[in-house]
Amino acid sequence: MKQTFSLFYLLLLTGLIFAQNTVHLSIVEEGRGILRSRGSECFIVAPYHLIQNAETKTITITGENQKTSTGKFIKSYPGDIAIIRIEKGANQDCTEWKISKSFTTLLKNSYEGFLEIRNDDGSFDHEPMYFKKQTDQGITIQAKDPSFEFAKGMSGSSLFSNINGVKTYLGMLLSVDESNSKLGNVFQADDMDRIINDFFLNNIVSEYGQTLSYNNFTFKIKDILTDGNQIKIILDANTSLSKETLIFYGSQYGDNSTMLFDCENKTSKINLFKMGDKVYHGAYGGWTSTELFSGSSQSIELTFNNVSKIKFPINLQLSFGDSQIIFRNLNSLSNLSENANSIVSNSPLKSIEFDDFKLEIMENTQQDETVILRGKITALENDSHLILSGNNYGDGSTMIYSSRGDKIKVTKIKIADQTIEGNCYVAKKLIKNIPTQIQFYFDNVLTDFDFVNLQLAVGGNGGKPILVRKIPIKK
Repeated sequence: MKQTFSLFYLLLLTGLIFAQNTVHLSIVEEGRGILRSRGSECFIVAPYHLIQNAETKTITITGENQKTSTGKFIKSYPGDIAIIRIEKGANQDCTEWKISKSFTTLLKNSYEGFLEIRNDDGSFDHEPMYFKKQTDQGITIQAKDPSFEFAKGMSGSSLFSNINGVKTYLGMLLSVDESNSKLGNVFQADDMDRIINDFFLNNIVSEYGQTLSYNNFTFKIKDILTDGNQIKIILDANTSLSKETLIFYGSQYGDNSTMLFDCENKTSKINLFKMGDKVYHGAYGGWTSTELFSGSSQSIELTFNNVSKIKFPINLQLSFGDSQIIFRNLNSLSNLSENANSIVSNSPLKSIEFDDFKLEIMENTQQDETVILRGKITALENDSHLILSGNNYGDGSTMIYSSRGDKIKVTKIKIADQTIEGNCYVAKKLIKNIPTQIQFYFDNVLTDFDFVNLQLAVGGNGGKPILVRKIPIKK
């Protein structure tokens, strides 16, 4: 009976409360945190007291293999919890995870574990711990090494235990016992999750109140409205100067227009600007302007039509000509249950990283005389323009070939909501960390292949060749 109990809870644990990754934080003082993803974004859960007096400062984040990023504080919660968003730098090993409903039972049967302390060089120490006391206020821990003492800077370190062979997250070190530096106080993972769960719910949380700045202007999201085939976004705009002219660029500037990028990198350009009692068409004249005065807000309404294919969450890009800012991961309240990504998360057949991109081939089929490669491509560290040359560049074209030397140039490429004929080239702006659907079509394939090699012509005018070898074909 005991063995059956263990196996049952092992199944509950798997995929829910393991595989979390920790990071080192450096602000005014050092600390630690644990990574958690929400949709395409990566966040850190950490003690709020680490950044309480430095909320506007940039946070340096170091993870596994010395990966370094920077982040910003975005939200605090009761119980000394802070949420930090990773904004720039290397991609950390962020995962989506939840707490098992059987956490309390599992914890009652656990008496020891280890504290993972991430160091500033990306390495980590595992310090074995006894559980001295478990109460409604949390877990009190003490090191098995009698000489070990908790020190300043360890706050945010993660307590784990190996339960039935599974590395299981139990909580976050918040403080040291005031009377005994050999005792540490841990905030239980289930209590912490109940407090912050709404933020990570469904990986899609409405970001009303999100604020961004450009030069002397500040913009704040006030509301997001959907009505059939239309999306309206309402902003408040302010200036720090006594008087300044705000100029928006409309829909005539390609990927530098004021526009929406959805969770699959499909796009919709601005149709109407409404500023006060004035209405401007997004395409007419290419740009629009309004006067702002210090101490008063200007309400701005942006309307996007023909958005039936746009999926939430969305990213709003405001264009000021040569510069743009992007509000990320926005949602309307009516779309909180929308699926954030229609691409299935099966393991890719092949994957390759080049420049700032990762290409994953998910499926390769041959139908009559057409080979179709389907996959997803992601900009890794920055919002980046992907440029792929088509079939006009001889041996430098995008093509497939077999081990026998058969070469077939691309016929067309589909990426997000765009279809590009093979004699043209792809030029598509990808928002970072959003997997974007991409398909390659090759016609007049007169031979049955078991596998093909894909050559990508990265860049314009034939570009540099990137090779993905031995992609098996499903027939």
